[in-house]
Amino acid sequence: RALKEGHDAAKRKGLLAGENSKITFDEACEDYFRNRMQKVRGKSWSPAYLERQQIHRNRVHDYLIVRKAQKKPIREFSIRDVEDLFDWCSEEHTIEIPQRQPDGKYKMVEKKYEALGYRTIDKLKSFLKGLNQFVMKDFGKYGVSRDIISSAEISVKKKTFTPTVLDAEQVNYLIRYALDFEMRDHMGAPLTNVVLGCLCGGMRRGEQLGVKWSDLQLPSDGENDGRVHICRQRVQSKAGAYEKTPKGGDDEGETPEERKERWAPLPRSAWTLLQLVREEQSRYRE
Repeated sequence: RALKEGHDAAKRKGLLAGENSKITFDEACEDYFRNRMQKVRGKSWSPAYLERQQIHRNRVHDYLIVRKAQKKPIREFSIRDVEDLFDWCSEEHTIEIPQRQPDGKYKMVEKKYEALGYRTIDKLKSFLKGLNQFVMKDFGKYGVSRDIISSAEISVKKKTFTPTVLDAEQVNYLIRYALDFEMRDHMGAPLTNVVLGCLCGGMRRGEQLGVKWSDLQLPSDGENDGRVHICRQRVQSKAGAYEKTPKGGDDEGETPEERKERWAPLPRSAWTLLQLVREEQSRYRE
């Protein structure tokens, strides 16, 4: 109702009506990314999350080039167009797209896209849904007044994921393998990730990579377990590695709750294995 009233008011004032908008998908994405990199309700996209969204954008952009629809106004896209995109993403493609060269000219280059499964296409759908909601807020500029993404169906069948739980013997084998690798090649990361992943439950990969020695609280006398303070994660982007709060946390949050900090168990066996890594680090520094 608010969109309709705003559109009617724009008509009465003689302003540009949404039906005349010629803004394309690429132009709408530029506005969307610029908006989300600013503070929205106290939060903004992290560089790593922006990078993932740009990957979705690039796939859609190349699809539109293949379909010769890159200049099609975003207001003209339909549910059928979105479903055709999902079907295209579910297959493998090798396409030629124009790429700008240092001299300013364009050259046709080959680009290969692997077939996507249901989960990845669903993430692409989430990206498009966020973009759709963004452009709906300004009907006069983009000409979009309805949600065409939520109604679009993904034809790829959703696979049921069944996790494989390792038993004690398999975990010990994995630890021994990482330990041999550590002693042979003097690399701390494999053993550290195996120990934190198998013995200190509930840690994501980026959180394992972000753990520092100061985050470990050792087991007290008479206790089997200590604690790991999960207060950061280390992520990789095209610009390099950087640290941020755990998933869902506010990087500028003032309290542990706002930053999504928490604790994970640190068994005495894990601490014993990590000491080997610490000793190797000391020898390396010397």
